[in-house]
Amino acid sequence: MRVLVTGAGGFIGSHVAKRAMESGQEVRGVVMPGEDSSLLERLGAEVVVGDLLDPEVARRGVKGCEVVYNAVGRSTDYGSFDDLHRPNVLATESVLKAAIEGGVRRFVHASSYMVSMGGSFNYWRGGVITERTPESSRFWRWDYYSRAKIAAEQLLMKAQGHIEVVPLRIGWVYGPRDRTSFPRLVDIVRSGNGLIIGNGQNCLGLVYVEDAANAFLLAGNQESPSGHPFLVSGVADEHLITQAEYMNAIADAIGARRPRLRVPFPVAVALGTTMEAVWHGLRIKNPPLLTNFAVRLIGQDCILDSSLALSLLGWAPQMRFSEGMRHTLEWLERERAGTTIKDKNREHEA
Repeated sequence: MRVLVTGAGGFIGSHVAKRAMESGQEVRGVVMPGEDSSLLERLGAEVVVGDLLDPEVARRGVKGCEVVYNAVGRSTDYGSFDDLHRPNVLATESVLKAAIEGGVRRFVHASSYMVSMGGSFNYWRGGVITERTPESSRFWRWDYYSRAKIAAEQLLMKAQGHIEVVPLRIGWVYGPRDRTSFPRLVDIVRSGNGLIIGNGQNCLGLVYVEDAANAFLLAGNQESPSGHPFLVSGVADEHLITQAEYMNAIADAIGARRPRLRVPFPVAVALGTTMEAVWHGLRIKNPPLLTNFAVRLIGQDCILDSSLALSLLGWAPQMRFSEGMRHTLEWLERERAGTTIKDKNREHEA
């Protein structure tokens, strides 16, 4: 079976491409110009370089494919509307249109549990998160990520009847090749500025990236149901991982002091909101230490019910948290060592 993986040079997409190759599927991966495609090339995947907003790139990508694993997009707690809308909504719309016109059978999409919550964390009142889809959504002013993920899934669901669609509402993904949030968090803990929001006993909706990739392959199977979202979240441990466990695991692994500073949740929300407002007001590109979204992501209880994915897709998390963290930190160490070597070589050549 030939498949297209969008976002194949990114975090989740690179793992989906790897799992698909390992399962015997013929993989074509789309990467942005200048994006590292060396992993795809080593795996033997076909590589298409281009921006999926270009209809011709989208058509080249889907040509002859039976399934699209759509992992294109951007995940960040700080950015502009265009930063999140273009890669998450417009790119998905472009490849979805090409897939329908090209006769693709199924479109498996990296959605988000934010869809189940009905918008931003600010308006969620707690409880177990399921596959429910609220009739209307409410958004925090600068929560462009949730806006984009909900808009993208809405596009997908409207396409039913023209193509089989499977939105995967994925939890908080961690693992190797996360070059955005995890390295930033490690640096904060290493600097001694790590903190616990609230009492630290809130559960996080974590899922290891390879487990998330497995869900794509199961959802792409023609025997699996379509037209319905599936929550994908959880670890193989017997208990859910708390904020304090997550932060302490990072500190212990890198030999740093465990975070001792505890900030009451309302205070942290106020700090994150203020910093975010100042940063946006001054048009600062680099993210602040705290944002409203990040505080709520880390500090609120988040329990996701993935039982439907188990019963209908046969998906269950396989990676224990401790092992997943070890793999992630080992990757980050290799990544940074490799970057240092490259920088030294450039200096030498100069």
